[in-house]
Amino acid sequence: MSDDFNESPLIEHLVELRARLVRGLLGLGVVLLALLPFARTLYNHLATPLISQLPAGQSMIATNPAGAFFAPLKLTFFSAVFIAVPWLLYQAWAFVAPGLYAREKRLAVPLLASAVALFYIGCAFAYFLVLPAVFHFLTTFRPEVIAITPDANAYLDFVLAIFFAFGASFELPVAMVILVLLGWVTPQQLREGRGYAIVGTAGNGCDAAAKYDVIESSLTVSSKNASAAGLPSFPTHQQERSLSCEYAAIQIATTYWGNPVSEWDVGATVARAANPHYG
Repeated sequence: MSDDFNESPLIEHLVELRARLVRGLLGLGVVLLALLPFARTLYNHLATPLISQLPAGQSMIATNPAGAFFAPLKLTFFSAVFIAVPWLLYQAWAFVAPGLYAREKRLAVPLLASAVALFYIGCAFAYFLVLPAVFHFLTTFRPEVIAITPDANAYLDFVLAIFFAFGASFELPVAMVILVLLGWVTPQQLREGRGYAIVGTAGNGCDAAAKYDVIESSLTVSSKNASAAGLPSFPTHQQERSLSCEYAAIQIATTYWGNPVSEWDVGATVARAANPHYG
């Protein structure tokens, strides 16, 4: 009798979970079916940031016979998931909510809503600001002898990766709030670590921007590994550029950490790091 009593709640939870999964998939299927007639239109809109930067009359290519067919379908599926996220999250919330306390419910609802809104904002930021700037840079500085003929599937994978990266990065405020609520960090620790975050972000960005060449990147990694092992190493030209950027970042962050920093101070620090003869 006791075993039957213990198994009954488990079976009820499994039945409820199955019902929520079915409802979520049905909602996703309805959105997908509604978007299928607009598959080509969706891809045309997605390709606008790149097509607008290409020479007149130039378009994308498909490197395999089915590429032109599956690329719009793949985009339509991800668009359906993108639109159905609130419905899918609601089904997950309806399954979990009965086991939460009132205080946890009050905290979870605004966090979920903020997470969804920030992810959408991050994707919009990538589409309207980041992608046009990136493609403008890539098409402007290419040699004249190189013609850009982007593949439809490769472009879709690239754009989806950009959307996911910026959408996830915009979730940082929600992640910080969750860490504080869990007691893993305190607001004071976050304030104290702000300078380290600035230095780390700027330094890693400069270091990544410097790695434009495979050979120099390999030399840079080998030199860093030799230094870590205690062996003598010599800085490459790439390392000098990266270190100068990191030094500028440290100076900017140190100034920001201790005293107010003006735009002139920031500009002068960066110019001094880029040109040793400056000032």
